[in-house]
Amino acid sequence: MKREPLAAVVSVGMTKFGKLPGYSARELFALAFKEALERCPELDPKRDIQAIFVGNMAGEGWEHQGHWGPIIADWTGLVPKASVRFENACASSGAAFRCAVMAVKSGLVDVALVGGVEKMTHRTTPESTEFLALASDHPFEQFHGLTFPGLYALMATAHMHKYGTTEEQLAMVAVKAHKYGALNPKAHFQKPVTLEKALSSRVIAWPLKLYDC
Repeated sequence: MKREPLAAVVSVGMTKFGKLPGYSARELFALAFKEALERCPELDPKRDIQAIFVGNMAGEGWEHQGHWGPIIADWTGLVPKASVRFENACASSGAAFRCAVMAVKSGLVDVALVGGVEKMTHRTTPESTEFLALASDHPFEQFHGLTFPGLYALMATAHMHKYGTTEEQLAMVAVKAHKYGALNPKAHFQKPVTLEKALSSRVIAWPLKLYDC
């Protein structure tokens, strides 16, 4: 039987999540790349890395910057390696990772650099709401005022209708996430949240509340 080609993650790097004033998205990516190289000293990036896959949803809005594949290639010192940017809303980085795996399994490349980056916190809430809403269907959703929390609220109510899911069960997801975030030195929010606090937090788009978003 023919064996399926394999792909493996050989190193990882990540910056701390948060506002991080003074750092641009390209600088954050470069810092994460530096950490990945430190964890895998036998890897020579200029020699070994053959392609770059970058997940970035809306850099044009948040930083007035597009063309993220070549930008990251430049800031990681990997020009003229092949580079491409993936824009797929919240799944941008996942799409980049999937295509990197496909490239390795196909034999097109042996080693790929893949990652995601976004710099959102220096924009106002209305601005960020608009940029996020660009991933919705403009004439049928964004045009009528539907926001990303609103879209996910519709998904949540559909799940509740189909499976009988309760608000308490949804809140348990937030409680779990904050529990593990409190143990992660790179997490944005590092405080645990009780179920009672999650349930009593203000509604953003019913049934989603503050700690769901």
